[in-house]
Formats: sequence, structure tokens, C-alpha cells
Amino acid sequence: MSDKAKEEVDKAGEEEEEKPEEEEAEQMAVDQYYPEDHVEKVVADSPISTRNIDFQTVLGQMSYKRYNIHFLEDDVIIYTCGNRYQTFNLTTHEYKTYPGLDTDGVGSIAVHPTRKFFAVAEKGTWPEIYIREYPTLRTYRILRNGTEKMYAHVEFSQSGEKLVSLGGSPDFTITVWNWIGQKVILKAKAFSQEVFRASFSPYSENVLTTCGQGHIRFWNMAWTFTGLKLQGEGGKFGQLELSDVSSFYELPDGKILCGTEQGTLILWEGVLVKAHLVLDRDSKAPLHKGMIEVILFEDKCFITAGADGFIKWWPLNDIDQAEGDDIQEVAIRPTKEVSISTGEGEFAHIVHMVKGKGMWLVQDAKGRLWQLDSKDF
Repeated sequence: MSDKAKEEVDKAGEEEEEKPEEEEAEQMAVDQYYPEDHVEKVVADSPISTRNIDFQTVLGQMSYKRYNIHFLEDDVIIYTCGNRYQTFNLTTHEYKTYPGLDTDGVGSIAVHPTRKFFAVAEKGTWPEIYIREYPTLRTYRILRNGTEKMYAHVEFSQSGEKLVSLGGSPDFTITVWNWIGQKVILKAKAFSQEVFRASFSPYSENVLTTCGQGHIRFWNMAWTFTGLKLQGEGGKFGQLELSDVSSFYELPDGKILCGTEQGTLILWEGVLVKAHLVLDRDSKAPLHKGMIEVILFEDKCFITAGADGFIKWWPLNDIDQAEGDDIQEVAIRPTKEVSISTGEGEFAHIVHMVKGKGMWLVQDAKGRLWQLDSKDF
């Protein structure tokens, strides 16, 4: 990483939290929806305003965008594509395209755990997050004033009661929402550079993790003598090379496993490195050739995938019990691995994987979406 990136890591820990929004949210009954003719925000001079262009069609999806594919049904997916978003039926190959309501495109999509709702986080001047009911597509809630120019990522909590959003440049704001009440719970500066993802802990909705350019940060929603605060502290890489982080997974005991751009894994305990996981301790050979973009967990194994096109399985016990000494490196071996490539030998750059009924969808940054039978795993 650059010296500038290293400086930003140090500065981020000094950022003060912003106060929650004081603006009164519109009060709506639980069963109340917005009318179909609710106001559309359009800026006349926007380069992709619906006032200036006629829509023709959408070709493909934003394959390089992390966390862009989500299941709405067992055979229906949703994803962003430019200033629109689209659903696609994997069985019938039918697709439907919907326009963003703000001016500059769609930043991120998230699907509620029940699949009854999905969130469309947009781009524009003070963009909004629209919560849609599925399959009616009625507008259920609108979240306002969470970021200045664009949303980079949104994600529901495990229970579905909360939603977290990440703003892109220039503010890089993390906001925790009571989305049904259309209210900001807490808001803070996430980092001083690009943040890729924010996610609630699967074990506590008061705990979150964010990651991105040159950092990973650990957050707690905690009561202090001045009220509820969103407190974040950056992971301390110590002697390890500073790295971009796009993937992480929390273990039941609170430790965090994250990938690096060097192709290794880091096991965090608190903000400190507990172990640096490699194939060989002496040579420090990486687990993947290139950035680890995906970390999942299934059947007592961690699953990793990334820029080299390989998907690999690692036993939970090998990772959970890893503990480095002064050198920190701990060697682990995969129990299985498969590669994703074309017939011409071009390997995929895997940026996202999502599981459906009997299948996995593998998002390839090189412009492909691979469908794999779960039996192959």
C-alpha cells in the first residue's frame, strides 16, 4: 500500500463520530406504504436523468461490483446495472429492468432475510434508500440524508430489524438505521478512503465490521455517559503488510477472519493479529495467488475464493485454534479446491459467491456469472 494509505489508517482512528440525525422522520403505520405517485427526484442536468434519455435495454450486470448478486427467490436474482436494477429468472431466463429514482444510478442492493423486502440504495445529491416490497414492488419505506453523493453498500442485520449503509466519496459515512421507522440510529465517519462493506455481527446487532482500502475496522454500539455511540477501532496490522480487505467472517467467539490482497488470511482477536495464515510458514506462501475476495462458512469449513479463480475449503478447527508466536505465521492446508476457468484456460476473478437452492452463483469480475451445482462442492 502507498504511504498515503498508511497515513489514512492512522488518521481514521482519530475521527470523531457524528451525532445522529435530529430531523423528524415521517411517521408511518407498520402496514402503510407510499402511494404509487410519490415524488421522483430528478435533476435536469444529470447526464443520465430520465428527462434526458430514453431507455432501450440493459446488457449484463456489473460483474466487477462486489456483493452485487442476491437471491429474491430460489430461482430469481436481483442486481444493480448502471442507473437501473434488474431481476433475472434462472429457470425461464426472463429478466425485468427497473429505473433508479434518483439521478446518478444505483449504488447497492440488499435483500431482507425474509426476502419480503429489498433495499435500493442510490446515487445523486443526497440520495435515498428505497425499501421495496417483493414481489409487488410497492415502496414501503424511504431512508433519507444518510450520505452526500452515493451509497457504496447496504446490508440488513441477521434479524432484519436494522440496516447499515455505507456512503462513498466524499463523506464515507456509516449509518445504522431503524429502517421500518425511517430513522437514523447512529452515524459516524467509517474511514477516510473507500470502504467496501459494512456488516452486522451474526451474534449481536450492536457489533459491526467494516473493511476497505487499506483497513478493517471493528465497531460497537455502546452506551456512554453522553448517550449511545458508534465506536470504531481499526485493526492493527503490526509487522504485517498493510492490505486492502474486501472479505471477512466472524467466528462464534468474536474473532474475525479476513482476507488480504496478498492472498493470505488474518485471524483477528480484538484489534490485534492473532495469526497470519499461509500455506508454508518458512516461505510465507499465500493461500491464494492474489486478493481473497470471498470468505464463507458451511459444514464446519471456511470457503475462500478470489482473484486466482480458485475456491478452497479450510477446516474450522485449523483456523479457530491457530495462534502465532512472535513470527505470527501459521501454516494451514485446504481440504479441497476447485478452479473456475474458461475452456481456453482463462481463470475467473471471483468477487462474490451466493448460494441458492441446489446451486452456487459465482460472480466473475471479468464479465461472467457462473452457475455451479452444489453437488460439486
